[in-house]
Formats: sequence, structure tokens, C-alpha cells
Amino acid sequence: MGYTNYEKGVQQEIEHWKNEKEGGLSKFLTTISKPFVWLYDNVIPNSVDKTISKAVLGFLEMLRDFSFWTYSNSDFIKEAKKIDIQIVDYRDLKNEDLETCDRIARRYFNSNKIIALLEGLGCGLGGFALIVADIPALFTISFRAVQQIGSSYGFDMEDPDMFPVV
Repeated sequence: MGYTNYEKGVQQEIEHWKNEKEGGLSKFLTTISKPFVWLYDNVIPNSVDKTISKAVLGFLEMLRDFSFWTYSNSDFIKEAKKIDIQIVDYRDLKNEDLETCDRIARRYFNSNKIIALLEGLGCGLGGFALIVADIPALFTISFRAVQQIGSSYGFDMEDPDMFPVV
């Protein structure tokens, strides 16, 4: 079966993105981070690095797991019905065409952008006191968005095989 025109367009967008040159902001951030990377690599003992890495990974896994509780898989069935797609389980979306799944995913992408904006604004207004809450909240919103968008294409984001994707 051949690709639809929509799918061919998406494939071209992906190819363009893959071949895009590094932007100015990315170059700037890479340059200013070099001293910190060097310091971390050359000053922090390996045992401390492993402990830090394990703690950070555990914390991120906790936020990932928490983000599952912020939405319901039945929401995808409702969203599909809004655009006249009849499915019984959200995983049935894997049988739909890419354009249909993109329409559902876009709803979650946009809503999570708004949530992140409001979260950043709220924590920003709280000053230094709320910066401690800002980073975990932003990661949780990001994990939530990845999970919702993946589910919009019929992927079971609670499957342990999908954890590395999240």
C-alpha cells in the first residue's frame, strides 16, 4: 500500500527537520554549557555521578508515573468520536490513518502548551520560592504531553516498552 499525499508531506517535513542545520540558540547553549560539562566530567567522582544519575532518573520516573494520573485513556475515544471516528479502545487508533491521528494529537499538543504557559506564568510570578515547583511541574506536563500524543496514535504508553520513549 502506498503513502497518501498527507503522509508523503509529513515524510518530507521529517526529512527537512533531520537535515536542518543547528540553529544559533542551540550553538550558543552548547558553547556556554561546555565549562559546566567539563567541570562535571572532571571534578565529580564516578561514584557520585552514578548516585546523582540514579536519583535524577528515579525522580523523573516518578514524575512520568504521576503524569499518567492526569488524564484518562477514555478521553481518546471521546476525541475520536468528535471527528466521527468510532473506536472501542484508544489503541484502535493505530489502525487509523496518520491524518486522523494527527488531528487528535494536535488537540492534546495545543492544550498542553496552554497548561505549560499557565504553569510557567504562575511559577514565574511566585519568584524564587516557586522555582522549586516549576521544574517538576514542567517535566510532568511534558511527560503528560508525550503520553497523550503517543496514545493519540494508538500506542499503549503504559507499556514498559514505551517508557524509554517517554
